[in-house]
Amino acid sequence: MTKERLIEMIDSGMNVYGTTYENEKEVAKHCGLNVTENDVEYLEQYDGGDFEYKEKQFIDGDMIYIIREPK
Repeated sequence: MTKERLIEMIDSGMNVYGTTYENEKEVAKHCGLNVTENDVEYLEQYDGGDFEYKEKQFIDGDMIYIIREPK
């Protein structure tokens, strides 16, 4: 996953979450949103320089997840 791709995803309205948590259950529990692990999808690892964009911080090596609105 590249910085440019993360920025595209955020700009398109996706709820992108970068973390060191390694599974959907942990992300759902700790992301601060009222979601279950079924609302969380792992994409891939971020490999690039650390950066912040629209109040979201990404660190080299973060696992990148998409968090969907609960149905």
